[in-house]
Amino acid sequence: MSHPKRLFLKDFEGTISPGDIVPFPEDSKKHFFSVLRCTPGDELTLVHTLSSTEFRVQLTESKELLIIEAIASEEVIHPVASLCIGLCKGKKNEFIIEKAVELGVRQIFLLQAEHSVLDLRQEARRRNRIQRWQKIADQASAQSYKKRLSSVTYASNFAAYAQMLDEMSSPNDLRIVCSTENDSKELKSMGLIKSPVHLLIGPEGDFAFSELEACRALYFTPVSLGPWILRSETAAITAIAQVLALCE
Repeated sequence: MSHPKRLFLKDFEGTISPGDIVPFPEDSKKHFFSVLRCTPGDELTLVHTLSSTEFRVQLTESKELLIIEAIASEEVIHPVASLCIGLCKGKKNEFIIEKAVELGVRQIFLLQAEHSVLDLRQEARRRNRIQRWQKIADQASAQSYKKRLSSVTYASNFAAYAQMLDEMSSPNDLRIVCSTENDSKELKSMGLIKSPVHLLIGPEGDFAFSELEACRALYFTPVSLGPWILRSETAAITAIAQVLALCE
């Protein structure tokens, strides 16, 4: 039996109870009506993001949502609290965001690294990209039946990323940077991981020396993903998968 289609109601500050009618989220209308071909009477799952509450809802003739009942569910706490990736070229960023969200990562940082080919320091260009990437993350959250949305954030440099990381992390969190240095131990050899993990992965060409020094100052543990040099997008997915395996 397939799951009902899922959508998120963002920035709705009122309380929601069975029998209420709420507006259909504007940012989901095109996908649900033109692509998924939803019609009045269809039942969907609605997630109210501000309260993290799920509801069984029905699409009305006026294309609004009738709240039928709240759905009891437990939130899954993901071991990878954040993923930071040096900005990559082409559509690699989109791929990383989509797959990382599907694997449960809640916070994704896109870092303007020294060796990043893609340059988003221009505000207008950056705003359009971040909006698109956030939409991809929202769709991946819905498709993989997450209870919360993942967020995509741009970091203009390493100092900006360090500040955001310090604000969201705890002293006991584990910070891991994927490294190609010969003295890096393999991630899969770290044993059972019990703390939230923050992953950091460089762009094409890896991090500059100054950035690697900043990693050490931020208490990142350099790890290897194996004997091969991986592309950034491959490294991101491999690192998440290896952390998940060590947390089971």
